[in-house]
Amino acid sequence: MRLAFFISFLLLLPSALMAQNSAAACSKLSLKGPAGITQPGDSVAFNVASTGSKHPANLSFEWKVEGYTFFEGQGTSQISVPATRDVGNVSVTAFVKINDQKSGCSIFLSESAGIGPTMPGPDHYWFVFGSQRDRYVRSHMDLFFSKLANNPNVEGLIELTFPQDTTRQRKVSRLKLIDKHLAYRRFSPERISYYLRTGEHERIRTIRMSPGADYGYFGIDRSKLIKAEEYKPTKIF
Repeated sequence: MRLAFFISFLLLLPSALMAQNSAAACSKLSLKGPAGITQPGDSVAFNVASTGSKHPANLSFEWKVEGYTFFEGQGTSQISVPATRDVGNVSVTAFVKINDQKSGCSIFLSESAGIGPTMPGPDHYWFVFGSQRDRYVRSHMDLFFSKLANNPNVEGLIELTFPQDTTRQRKVSRLKLIDKHLAYRRFSPERISYYLRTGEHERIRTIRMSPGADYGYFGIDRSKLIKAEEYKPTKIF
């Protein structure tokens, strides 16, 4: 499977294979992953390092990650890949195509990082994804709703994190997107709760909570949960 993924990625990058004659003009770069094993529930960071003090301004970055469609940092020199709690003892491989617009050459790098064994816990953690386009959010919500539908004894928790300077309009629009999709799929709002946080980056985390679960395991104050059936997005913020 990894070979097929690698081959398919190479097919998208013909210029990388044709750049040998101008490789000397490319910046001296390397792709680095985390120093050790990443624990499930954390993020795996991959970073393009330069021999200089900083990257030249003429570089562009195009990333692919084996087995992952959603990750943060596309187009930059560093990406962050979520390692969900329910997946362990695996490796994550990142591929990056770097274009040097000044010299006209391209280089292709790859690096792998290990994820440790799954962590025990009373609840089942699902997806974490950042500021994505609406269709990606809906896609993740569909998968989340399907997991809840397969187990009627668990409740769904949708945690939204916004930076301190996020406008009210942005917060309302993100919550409205989820609220409308919930109604569109005719999924019972009685089984969904929202939880709001302030953080460095905009993030949406979805969790399946089993009966009697310890909410503190996820750093959640249960008294601050907002029931989807009782609140409307415009009244929360």
